[in-house]
Order: sequence, then C-alpha cells, then structure tokens
Amino acid sequence: MNMPRLFILLLCFLLSAGIVRGQQPAVVAADAQQLVDFDNDIQPILTKFGCNSGPCHGKARGQGGFQLSLLGFDSQQDHDAITKEGRGRRVFA
Repeated sequence: MNMPRLFILLLCFLLSAGIVRGQQPAVVAADAQQLVDFDNDIQPILTKFGCNSGPCHGKARGQGGFQLSLLGFDSQQDHDAITKEGRGRRVFA
C-alpha cells in the first residue's frame, strides 16, 4: 500500500473514532406516569383498524355484543362501552 493511501486510511480511522467517541447518547427523562387521552390516543386506533366502521362494531347492533359509535362520532359513548359495559370485563380504567 502506498503512503498517501495509508495516510488517508489512518486519518479516516482516527476521525471516525473521535466522532464516535465524542458523541454522548441523548437521555430523555420519562414521565413516571403518562396519561392516556381517549380522544387522541385510543379513538384513532379504533378508526385505523376499522373497529368503529359499519361492517364491524360501528353498525347499528354492534358485533358480538359490543357496539361503538359509527366512525367514532360519540367518543364518550365509546369510552363508556369499553370501560363500563360488558359487566366490566373489557378494560379497567
């Protein structure tokens, strides 16, 4: 290997080692308890997977004894259906 290539290879190695060693990982403090908002966190998931659509639990009679408002129109009704109906066996909130 000729001298200029060796020099460039060594220089690249030293620079990359310095860059890698010089970076510190970012540490982000996590909240001890993150609150979940039904309208912003849960309702979009139900809509994305089609749970509150017409062919599924959003139809007039629901499905499997579980009914949601069509396309998340009534978030409070959906929240109550998930947390309070079904003899309390769905979700404990």
